[in-house]
Amino acid sequence: MRQVGLTKVHLEILGYVLTGERTVSDIASHVGRSASWTSECVRHLAGMDLVVKRKRGLEVLVRLGSSELAHSLELLM
Repeated sequence: MRQVGLTKVHLEILGYVLTGERTVSDIASHVGRSASWTSECVRHLAGMDLVVKRKRGLEVLVRLGSSELAHSLELLM
């Protein structure tokens, strides 16, 4: 089943990447979840254009997206 909304953990992830680009591993440690679970959350957020992912070697870096919705969330948080 595909998730539609945002959970508390999604908001924690967004709050964490507001301060700068982070690796999925860093985010996983911050929210206390596995890297694979965190990666799924990041994929969900990227699908909503809230974050942007990029690869650097074996790492996946995540930053806040530039969509209007991402900007609005940044102002709210």
